[in-house]
Amino acid sequence: TVHGAGYRLDLPAVAQTLVQSDDLAESDADALRRRFDQQEFEVYHRPVAALAEERVRHRARGARGGTATALRRSVAWDGVPEEVARSGPTRDDQIGHDSVSGMLRGLLRVRTPEGAVELLHQTVRQLGGRLVLASRDPIDALPIDVSLGEGPPMLAIAEPFSIARMQLERILPRLVEDARQAIDLLRRAERITEEADLDELTGLGSARVLGRVVSSFDDGTIVMVDLDRSKVANDNHGHGTGDGVLARFGRMLEDEVPAGDPICRVGGEEFAIVLPGADLRTATELVDRLRETWTLVAPLRVTFSVGMAAVSVSGGTAALLAADRALCRAKLNGRNRTEISIDVD
Repeated sequence: TVHGAGYRLDLPAVAQTLVQSDDLAESDADALRRRFDQQEFEVYHRPVAALAEERVRHRARGARGGTATALRRSVAWDGVPEEVARSGPTRDDQIGHDSVSGMLRGLLRVRTPEGAVELLHQTVRQLGGRLVLASRDPIDALPIDVSLGEGPPMLAIAEPFSIARMQLERILPRLVEDARQAIDLLRRAERITEEADLDELTGLGSARVLGRVVSSFDDGTIVMVDLDRSKVANDNHGHGTGDGVLARFGRMLEDEVPAGDPICRVGGEEFAIVLPGADLRTATELVDRLRETWTLVAPLRVTFSVGMAAVSVSGGTAALLAADRALCRAKLNGRNRTEISIDVD
């Protein structure tokens, strides 16, 4: 009966209230507690004690010293069949439970905020509700925005006093909060991924980005660059100045390298430039321009060495390793020079 009116009734607590008012024998109350403790009854919206005082006390007087039947009679409302008062969880309860469980499982797999919102909307429909735009100012809608900020404000609506309405009033606030938390986690993961993909000092791509790029790189040239004698600059001018040199070098690369071509700081003073569709001659011309520009903008007199390799049938990873070997030769052969690898395979 209470369920049909929009509440969940904890019958053991009602039994205790009747015992305290001498309206129910203790033995009958114990039997009821054992019976209903096995079922999942929860109290929503108002305390059971208040509900008992409101709907039970004035009806229980005729059941003084009575039985479980008297209790059922005492909580039965006008016009409600006694079978409803005796009933446990209904089919609608199971539908609500399944819908909520399905949404919570879905939130574990969702990959975008839009996916979380759509999952919430599907659950509202499964619970018997409908979605309407908040701009239409629907009178009977629940005052909870189910768009979660991912679109125009939306509200859930269901017929007043219906099972669907009762379920939405009880469940929707928690579902919305769960969906919000899922979206917050998704955005936090996006930020972490973005931070991992960017070098903090230069703003260029990280070694992680380079690994993804070269794994599918099959046409062009890879250029490896390393600043010469950077340790001497750090020792003579301090690490703050050394970091300034690296940051300035990174900005110079962004200005001179064709837009869209990946530039990554691999680590320390080492950088990688991926030039899709470029042959060795085009790459060499780019490096020459970089040297000219760097002599004009470098905050300290720091040179750089270069190694490059064209991609062969062995793929981008093999070309990256070949360019790195060429860079080592440039360092060994006197620095401030360019070496081209011919042993990509």
